[in-house]
Amino acid sequence: MKKLFPFVGFAIFLIFFLFKVSAQTATPPALGDGSSGNTYQIANLENLFWVTTLEDYEGVYFLQTANIDALQTATWFDNQGFPSIGNIVHPFSGTYNGDSFVVSNLYQSWGFNTVGFFGYVASTGEIENVILIDADISIYEDSREYCGGLVAENMGRISNCQVSGTVSADMFVGGLVGYNFGGTIENSSSTCDVLGTFAVGGLVGYNHGTVIDCSSSGIIEGDRKVCGFVVHNEKYGIIKTSYSKSYVFGNEQIGGFAGMHELEFNGEPAIIENCYAWGSITRLESQTAESVGSFIGTVKEAPVKFCYTNTEVIYENTTNPTTKGFIGEEIISASFDNNFFNSQVTGQSSGLGALPKTIEELQLQETFTDANWDFIGETDNGTEDFWGINSVDNSQYPFLSWQGYKIEPIITEEPTASTLECGDALENSSLTGVAANIEGEFAFLYPDYVPNYGYSTCPVCIYT
Repeated sequence: MKKLFPFVGFAIFLIFFLFKVSAQTATPPALGDGSSGNTYQIANLENLFWVTTLEDYEGVYFLQTANIDALQTATWFDNQGFPSIGNIVHPFSGTYNGDSFVVSNLYQSWGFNTVGFFGYVASTGEIENVILIDADISIYEDSREYCGGLVAENMGRISNCQVSGTVSADMFVGGLVGYNFGGTIENSSSTCDVLGTFAVGGLVGYNHGTVIDCSSSGIIEGDRKVCGFVVHNEKYGIIKTSYSKSYVFGNEQIGGFAGMHELEFNGEPAIIENCYAWGSITRLESQTAESVGSFIGTVKEAPVKFCYTNTEVIYENTTNPTTKGFIGEEIISASFDNNFFNSQVTGQSSGLGALPKTIEELQLQETFTDANWDFIGETDNGTEDFWGINSVDNSQYPFLSWQGYKIEPIITEEPTASTLECGDALENSSLTGVAANIEGEFAFLYPDYVPNYGYSTCPVCIYT
């Protein structure tokens, strides 16, 4: 028996050591009381784990104050990882402000529904300025649903959030949100690769809410209802001023932007407008589904307007189609207003709901403004300035104004100066017909001359 004691002691030590290595500690924040004026300050992983242990989030405020490396979460709870913040029983109904600090290497792999950094967010819940980098989020059991990189099920408000990494589950999977039910998502993005079977989207799996000024990019793979941005947009789903640059692989109801877009709830509109898609969609081998479109797979009544697509359409191991330039199939007549598809990039000569345009045509602002698109620098089509274009950014195609690219000045009328030639004095001459400010270097004959407006640094003057 004495000979067993050293072995037993070592085994106990080993178990204790392994437990300590993989154990998690919930530590309340050192600062804050959770009120709006004195928020809980989340400074480390232990504080973050503590947030998951709460049962009442109503009216509670959290502020992240440092970058948090969550690499060790891969060993937590028998390698199932970080538990979600909030669930159906105890939904997250408070406010979490990430303050643009990073949570990196977050790991979650659970065998039940509703998995994400945040699990279930109530209508009063708000999540803002959260950045997840290299997240690995999954549900490993089949027939489970609602998985998102940031939020699994959202009824609240998400703003200014970013997620990168991988997200996978069987159904209702999104790089940012699995299921957006009445919630609002704005100014947020996903660059996740997303894998699933049904309702798999680059940003959102299923949308019954509002998505504005958002983007997605990544590799998106599934079977049915697979797309680059929002898979199924229905009922009162509103998607505006957003884009996807994704590579999509699926079998039916697949699209570069949306898989299914339909109007079906008490007359409430489901709308997609002022959006665009790039990348490619691939219908996998031996499939025959026709619900494959460069922009949307299937449309049922719901309107689509002021959108364009550069998404290539590929049928694996068979002849590519030529009629899927925009919408794959229309179940019930829908309204389409002033949409375009790139006939050269998509490989399509025609497409339901949109007009074909060449690369050159889609790089001209006039193509769009002639079709009533609202661009920066013009007012005939509105003053909300949804779109912009220049000769450098976004491969010279239109971009959304919130993307922040510079707008090149537009000269609506050439200046005239019938008596002014190179080397002549500006005295007694004038420039007219310029509908915007002019900026440049002008050499004046008289160094003391100051123009009537603008400013001067004579003898070489800057005249605006």
